[in-house]
Amino acid sequence: MAKDYSFDVVCRTDLQEAANAVNQASKEIGTRYDFKGSKSSVTLDEDKITLIGDDDFKLKLVKDIIHGKLVKRGISLKNLKEEKKEAAAGGTVRQVLSLQNGISSDMAKDIVKRVKASKIKVAAKINGDEVRVSSKDKDCLQECIQFLKQQETLSQQLRENPDTQLQAWAEQQVRANPLQHSDNQFLDELVRKQQASQDGKPRQGALYFVSFSIPEEGLKRMLGETRHYGIPATLRGMVNNDLKATADAVLSLVKDGATDGVQIDPTLFSQYGIRSVPALVVFCSQGHDIIRGNLRVRQALEKVATAGDCRQVAQGLLDGTGDKSQ
Repeated sequence: MAKDYSFDVVCRTDLQEAANAVNQASKEIGTRYDFKGSKSSVTLDEDKITLIGDDDFKLKLVKDIIHGKLVKRGISLKNLKEEKKEAAAGGTVRQVLSLQNGISSDMAKDIVKRVKASKIKVAAKINGDEVRVSSKDKDCLQECIQFLKQQETLSQQLRENPDTQLQAWAEQQVRANPLQHSDNQFLDELVRKQQASQDGKPRQGALYFVSFSIPEEGLKRMLGETRHYGIPATLRGMVNNDLKATADAVLSLVKDGATDGVQIDPTLFSQYGIRSVPALVVFCSQGHDIIRGNLRVRQALEKVATAGDCRQVAQGLLDGTGDKSQ
C-alpha cells in the first residue's frame, strides 16, 4: 500500500512585528490633529493589544489605525480576537485585541475549499487549529504548497499594490483628481465634531469613494458602473461648502440615473484612510480590501474575489447575490 505524505498549514503570529505595528500606531495617534488632547492610546502586553479611546468613536479610530499597521506588517486581521468593549478610567473606553496563534475555523474552512477548487490531487481536512493536506504523490503536495503560497502572495499584493499591471495608469488617474482643499477642510472639521456611534454601519459590502472635484461626466461614468453592482457613492464633503449647491449636484446624479444613491460621510474616508479618489473598498468581518484609481469596477471586484480578505463579498457582488447593506 502506497504511503501517504502530508504537510500542515499553520498560522503563527509574529509578536515582534505586532510590537512594531503597535509602536507605529502609537506614534500616529500622538501626531494626528484629531487626537490632540486625547487620552486615546494603544499598547501591547505579551499577546494582547489594549486600545483606549475617549469614547466609542475615538476607540474605533484607534482600532482602524492599528488594523492598518498590522496588515502592513504582514499580520492578518483574521489573527485577532476582539474582546468586548468596557468602561475604563477617566471616562474612557477600553477594548482588548488578542493575537491568535493557530488558524481560525472560518479560515481553515476557506483553505480547504480553495484546495479542493484547485483540483490538485490532494486531500485537505481541518485538524484542530491547523489544516492537514495529504497525498500519495509528493509532487502533488509540492504543487499544493506552491498554490497556497501563490494565494497568500496574491492576497498580500492586493493589499499593498492593488493592481500592478494597471498601477501606473491608476496613480495617474488619482493624481489627476486630487481632493480639493475645501473637501479636506470640511472633513477635518467634521471628524473633530463627529461623535456618533458606528454600530449601525453595515458589517459587509462595498463603497465607492468619489469627490465633486472629479469632472461631472467622468463622475457619472464611474457611478454608472457602481450602480450596476449596487455599490453606493460616498462623498466626503460639500460643493464649495455650500449646502444648496451640494444638494443640486447630488440630485443631478440621482436624476440622471448615474447612481441609485449618494451618501456624504467623511468618517468613512477617515476609517479607511482614503485621501485620494476614486477608490473602491470591499469590507467584511475579516477586514477590508482597497482598490485605488479609476479602474473598471468589475476588474477591481475580480481582484478582491481572487485573493482579497473579503473575497466572498466581492464574488457575491459579481454574481449579483451580494447584500450591500448586511
